[in-house]
Amino acid sequence: MSEQHNRLEEVLDALQAHADDARVHLPVIQPGDAAAVTELFYAQIDRGTAARAAFVEKHGAKVACFEGCSDCCRQVPAIFAGEAVTIAEWLERPENDAVKERFLARFPDWHDKLKDLIEQWFEAVAAKDVERASEVHAAMYRRGTMCAFNKNGSCTIYEVRPSICRTS
Repeated sequence: MSEQHNRLEEVLDALQAHADDARVHLPVIQPGDAAAVTELFYAQIDRGTAARAAFVEKHGAKVACFEGCSDCCRQVPAIFAGEAVTIAEWLERPENDAVKERFLARFPDWHDKLKDLIEQWFEAVAAKDVERASEVHAAMYRRGTMCAFNKNGSCTIYEVRPSICRTS
């Protein structure tokens, strides 16, 4: 087990043990820990979604998702800061240069197609107007703009895809 992983376990244990005790100074998760915390978070999500799929199949049905479906890739995902850091760090690896280049080439078009709605969504969120934010998010989905990380129906960052993409 790595030194960072050990430290992270200690931090998470302390957070869990003392979360309700205002007298205890809890450890601070450092920016460099973001990817490791996100990895632990993803492992829990993946276990849950696998259990959900097994339960559904046990009862004679199937989860609607299948390889190549990519219907949820037409949503604009709201992601956590740690997820953004994780994706950015993954894209910086030399073996992922082609994915990064393709994303950077596709992102401006994706953004242009949704710019007006993205601005409306930020305004609704800033105003704490949950109903309006939901309406705008639904409008983004109806536009059907494919995620800039999607290539021919498959996620090019599947290994580090955000939590919302793991649970859709």
